[in-house]
Amino acid sequence: LGFAELLEDSDLSQEERGDFASRIQQSGDYLLNLMNELLDVARLQVEESLTLKKTDLNKILTSSLVNLEPSAVFKHISLDFVDMSQGSPIEVYINAGAMKRVVNNLVSNAIKFSHEGASVKITISSPNPKLVTLSFQDFGIGIPKDKLHLVFDKFTKAGQKGTQGEKSTGLGMHITKNLVEKMHGIIEVDSTEGTGTTFSIGFPLDPH
Repeated sequence: LGFAELLEDSDLSQEERGDFASRIQQSGDYLLNLMNELLDVARLQVEESLTLKKTDLNKILTSSLVNLEPSAVFKHISLDFVDMSQGSPIEVYINAGAMKRVVNNLVSNAIKFSHEGASVKITISSPNPKLVTLSFQDFGIGIPKDKLHLVFDKFTKAGQKGTQGEKSTGLGMHITKNLVEKMHGIIEVDSTEGTGTTFSIGFPLDPH
């Protein structure tokens, strides 16, 4: 409310008004995101399982990356999709909605912690007939070694501000891990401070 009240000051320059309006919008976006993630956490605690269907993972990734492109363009970041299957369908038993949320969380996270003009690399491969792997790699600020084990905690203390001051709720990676595990997958993180971070996911091609 402080910035909203300041906007009523007739002595403000146009530049100051624009800056205050931008700060108000950022705070509103943060609060909305926090509310949505708190609802997601509550929902995950109630739902013991997700409905899984055989789904083409390539299609999920492609459509999700199209939706995330505007966020990347805003920071002049390229989203580099490396498809080791060369466009062939990779069908796994997942929940499409949950998988889109996972991709959105991981790519948005990578964009947030990448420097302007950098790239984010998303790779899908099937190293053997029983497994499909996804990796989400950024070349940004990285995570301190002593905080790496906290990344998936609820309201994690590993949370940092993005390269342009973007705030973190501390819930995104906790939600992501829960969703991946409810789809019988595993998720791991590797990071070097000042170099970047890679999140890797593995799904069995047949969980039964």
